[in-house]
Amino acid sequence: RLGPDAAPAETIVTVPAKAVDSRLELDDGGRPKQLSIAVDDATIAQGTAAPARAGRLRAIIGTVAPGDRGSGPTVDPHIRPTARLEAGIAHLELPENARPVLGRTVGRATLTATLMGAILPGAPPDALARWRDDGGTVEIQRLMLGWGPLSVTADGTLALDDGPDRKSVV
Repeated sequence: RLGPDAAPAETIVTVPAKAVDSRLELDDGGRPKQLSIAVDDATIAQGTAAPARAGRLRAIIGTVAPGDRGSGPTVDPHIRPTARLEAGIAHLELPENARPVLGRTVGRATLTATLMGAILPGAPPDALARWRDDGGTVEIQRLMLGWGPLSVTADGTLALDDGPDRKSVV
């Protein structure tokens, strides 16, 4: 929860798994370039809540190389890609006490997205507001969801608005 009166909350999620593979790639200057994580046969638990189980979790988070950002005076900073995300989950079994309309098994969910514009350091509400005001967006190249009889494929652009009735983002 982000907002002027939101206190930081600690959430501990445990993910015991059959196999975990993680890799951190550094650029020539020793700065993080890409982090990838793959987890097989995982149980996802938070506190005393009933756990969920996933056949496979995968995430790749990376920076965008300067050569891939575009350059020159005609490229506005807010349309320069700064980070990218690829994430997916396969065969997610929701907790036994969950009774969603589409069933307890999510066959697959994937997301490929690019952060456009830099989010500068600072308190999250202020940093996100500056990013938004500078034209920052998230370009969703691919969003897929297969859950029971539902099959969704989408792409688009995500942007934050500055609506006066919004005091926080949940």
